[in-house]
Formats: sequence, C-alpha cells, structure tokens
Amino acid sequence: MSAETRTALSEAEGAVRALRQQRDAEISAAKALIMDKYMPQLAAAERLAHDAAEAHRASEDALAAHPWEGRRVYREVEAYNNRWSRTSHKVRVEAIFEVYRSWTPVPGNMSRWSRPAIGDPVVRPLKKDGTPGLKIDRVHVLKDGTVHGWKLVDKEA
Repeated sequence: MSAETRTALSEAEGAVRALRQQRDAEISAAKALIMDKYMPQLAAAERLAHDAAEAHRASEDALAAHPWEGRRVYREVEAYNNRWSRTSHKVRVEAIFEVYRSWTPVPGNMSRWSRPAIGDPVVRPLKKDGTPGLKIDRVHVLKDGTVHGWKLVDKEA
C-alpha cells in the first residue's frame, strides 16, 4: 500500500467514525427527549401495577385456608433394609400441615418455578427433634377435604 492510499483510507475511516459519533449523539438526544416525555407517566403506571400486585397477593394470602392448617399429620412409609432384602418395615413420617402463602419460608435451593402456588396445601416434615424443617412437600386435597396419603395425628389419640 502506498502512502497516498493509506492516507486516503485513514481519512475515509475517520469520516465514517465522525458520522457514526454524530449519529449516536443525535440518537442519545432523541432518546433522552422521549424518556423525559414518558418517564413520569411510566413511573406512575409501574407504581400502580406494583400496588395492585401487592393487593392481589394480600387478598390471596387472606383467602388461603384449610381446616387442617397448623395441625400435625402423619403417613406410613415403607423402609427397606437394603435393595437385596425382601424384608421391610413401616416408618412413620410426621409433618405439619400448612397452606402456602407469599411469606412461607422455603429452602434456599428450591427454584421459583418448583414452588407451590399461593393457597396450595403443603406439609412441612418434622426434624428429629420434632420442630418443623424448611423442606415443603406438596399434597393433594381430595373432594371431601382430606389429604391424600396423610392422616391427622389428633384423630388417632
């Protein structure tokens, strides 16, 4: 490449760069004008949508109820000695019945899409010391109001 063509190429690239900078500056100015025009209305609309979502969540939390809520439930689970043995015994698993709400504590490793919906019935298995753990399991409520696979501890005593 000769010095003349290199100079011409450098000037052409400089002109392109200058035009792009001018274009980007005008686009930024136009965006700023548009943002100034619509930002107050958009902020008010977002605030209104947030307040409506909070009110909806509060009403869902208030409506979520089940007669077994807060009571101890249990189920019998087969526990095998090992996978080759045919002998097994039943183990009693106890839990606290709850209705899932927006403030219900969940384990940190529970993804958002695997969490139950607000108002869904869940059980919280008890730890060895008898206190409820963080893990929650979904349960299925039958038409008569009982929970599939779980029984009330209070009815037994």
